[in-house]
Amino acid sequence: EKEKLNLIGRAMNAILRLDPDIVMFGEVRNIASAKTVFQLSTTGHRVYSTVHASNAVAIIGRLREIGIEMYNLTDPAQLSGLISQRLIRKLCPHCSIPLGRATKEQVEREGLDSELIKAAMALEDVGKSYKDQHSHNIGGIRITNHNGCEHCNRGISGRSVVAETIRTDEQFFDLIRSNRTMDAIAYWLGERNGLRMSEHAAQLMVCGDVSPRDVITATGDYSLFDIEKRGEAVFGKLML
Repeated sequence: EKEKLNLIGRAMNAILRLDPDIVMFGEVRNIASAKTVFQLSTTGHRVYSTVHASNAVAIIGRLREIGIEMYNLTDPAQLSGLISQRLIRKLCPHCSIPLGRATKEQVEREGLDSELIKAAMALEDVGKSYKDQHSHNIGGIRITNHNGCEHCNRGISGRSVVAETIRTDEQFFDLIRSNRTMDAIAYWLGERNGLRMSEHAAQLMVCGDVSPRDVITATGDYSLFDIEKRGEAVFGKLML
């Protein structure tokens, strides 16, 4: 433990001698790197780092497992933002196939069954219902053209990011301290206009940018989306 503390001290001194405005600490892997990051955050510098976690809220639990004290984890002055992101394949805008016009063979090749298609079209209908009100560019759901064209690689044209961001505050952390994680998530989504990663992926899907199959692969089953509770927020005011 003494050796770890000495390592933290040397790292802190080396970084602060450079007089940075922003510090990027590559990855938090252990208690030494975690404590370095949190001690740097108390010096008035803006600090960014990464950690492996399944979603934005899970970052707190992951840092707790590593050994960071709860009073540091639930201080919005130290942990001001939580971001989780993944890459998702982007459909070729030149040759992707509108789901409504896809042949049976094309749908089967994409790996979609009738229930998934029905759920996807329901989300598209919700998105289009708010299209004019919020001036959204909802082009409709499309799937991969596996034959591709001269502009892409078998129907895929690069990658896009799906993400969720939590801007923390005292009320959010009060709920975390009380082990009311689900209430904290509900507060973030409702009062703080939060957007889940899966909801961001659903937005890209109804715009025709990504395939329903890749949404499932990247973020989970979109058929579980609660249209009644989240439809207006996700496809209305929060539409990216």
